[in-house]
Amino acid sequence: MIQFRKLKSVAAVLLAVLILLTGLGSTGYAARPGRHQKYETVYAHLDHDGSVLKQSVINRINYSGVGRVEDYGEYTSIKALNLNLLPSISGSRIIWDVPAYEPGVLFYEGVTSRELPVDIAIDYFLNGHPVTGEGLAGQEGKVTIKIKIENRLREIREIEYKDSRGEIARKPEEVYVPLMVQVTIPVDLERFHYIESEDDAIKVVSGDTMNVSFGTFPFPKEELTLELVGKKIELEPITFAVIPMMPPIPEVEIEEELDELYTGVKSFNKAVSELEGMKGSLGQVSRLVDGVDELNRGGQKLVKNSDDLLEGLWDYVFGVAEIARATGVLSGGLDRLAEGCSQLDDGAAELARGTEELATGLQEMAVNGRQLVMVLKVLAGFLEQLAENEEICELLDEYGLSGLVERLPEISEGVEELEEGLNRLANGSRKLAGGADRLSFGIGQVADNTKELADGAKELHDGTKKLSDGGRHLYKGTADYLHGVDKLSGGLGQINDGMREMDREMSRLKKLEMLGTKGESLDSIEYSLQQSLEELRLGQSTADEMELLAEQYVSFMDNQHNRDSSVQFILKTKGIEYKLNEPVDNIEKPKKGFWQRLIELFGFRS
Repeated sequence: MIQFRKLKSVAAVLLAVLILLTGLGSTGYAARPGRHQKYETVYAHLDHDGSVLKQSVINRINYSGVGRVEDYGEYTSIKALNLNLLPSISGSRIIWDVPAYEPGVLFYEGVTSRELPVDIAIDYFLNGHPVTGEGLAGQEGKVTIKIKIENRLREIREIEYKDSRGEIARKPEEVYVPLMVQVTIPVDLERFHYIESEDDAIKVVSGDTMNVSFGTFPFPKEELTLELVGKKIELEPITFAVIPMMPPIPEVEIEEELDELYTGVKSFNKAVSELEGMKGSLGQVSRLVDGVDELNRGGQKLVKNSDDLLEGLWDYVFGVAEIARATGVLSGGLDRLAEGCSQLDDGAAELARGTEELATGLQEMAVNGRQLVMVLKVLAGFLEQLAENEEICELLDEYGLSGLVERLPEISEGVEELEEGLNRLANGSRKLAGGADRLSFGIGQVADNTKELADGAKELHDGTKKLSDGGRHLYKGTADYLHGVDKLSGGLGQINDGMREMDREMSRLKKLEMLGTKGESLDSIEYSLQQSLEELRLGQSTADEMELLAEQYVSFMDNQHNRDSSVQFILKTKGIEYKLNEPVDNIEKPKKGFWQRLIELFGFRS
């Protein structure tokens, strides 16, 4: 509900008088031709406690260019005050036949018992104790006057406003027709020496009288307090002037800023929620942080042991290089062995052919036996030389051919026996031919196997060389990898710290503490700003509706039909008088006219 500040100004002190003069003013105000304008002033005489004793309405109607004036209201009695006219009444419709087509003013009084738009309650205290108004008269001490004012013009209206999304929303609100109430309390300065008001009333001194004035807009209630200290207490009547008026509310230029703030917090809250969704729950982030921490420790351990790893890799690369060098040597020896075996194979083939020819030419060998002996000795010597070659022997031994070398002495001995038994050669020439064939076949197999061994050794050398080159690349790559792991370890440490910081900040973001929010969460802040923005817009729309209500409240007697009208209220309490002796006056007094009675009623003096 909107709360209005009380308006107090020096001009408010004269408001009641101005309203009264407006109601009783001259006839100089004329309505436009063909129309009439009504000024409705409600007078109420109140008891000391604020209860209504009697009330009437003085209607002033300016007319021009019409012969009939229509007014609306339900009165217990009606009387024209300035024209000798009688109205025609039909229900709440009041018709006055006025002088046709002449501008003029019609005054008429109507007595009514309608409930006033404000309820007045006045309480008096003397030295802190409740007392009636009459009980104050002639007393001495501290007087406290409490005035309670309540606005009765309550309505429930559907207020239309824009919500936080900019869409039209409607909400039923309790609103009041705004009324300005001017309270004036005259205080006799010869009787009271202390005058104080906690409501910061306006005090205007004129001679021996101080007029204490309050200006307020009850919405719906207001309480005013005045304290006086004096003797032989008397109080002048308290006057209440009431007019429908919207209080001058200062324009608050914060809607745009509040809207921007709400939009910013809403976007920020959405971004935080999305970020929280990306990172998962805080438990998952905690596990991720632990995993990063474990990975970081593993990387640091790997870097710590990198020297041993690199040393082992270097030994491996060096060993592979030695193997490659040895296989190169082996490959070269096997190549030479294969070449010798090839030559041996050729010689064995020739031997086989020769022995075959020997078999067919035994007679010639017998003749030339000495030469054959010499050839055999040469062959024996050659075989002995082969037997002396350790590499060949090892190679033959590896392939199971060592028996050939072992038989070399037998061959040598056989050569000697051949020399001795050359004569027996002819007899065994056929046997020798068969053995030569077998020897040629065996040597051919040795030659083939040796060639395959040489080829395999070459492939082994090439593979070992590639392995050595690969080992070097492995060593360099491992060194680069360990250098990267070292950097990664540092980066993982930063990631670890960052993840933990993110974990903490995400927890803080969902319970963001901002100035004036008392530790509320972003959701609460967003909701509060949304509510504040909508309350502001609802309040502005409500104020506009109330201003419209003030403009539309133009008649106390019939606000529906009396449209070309305005209304004001003058309420006045009885005075509190101290009289030692009540005078007895039997002299018949002349009857007083309306003007005299009205002036006396409200205490005006000529």
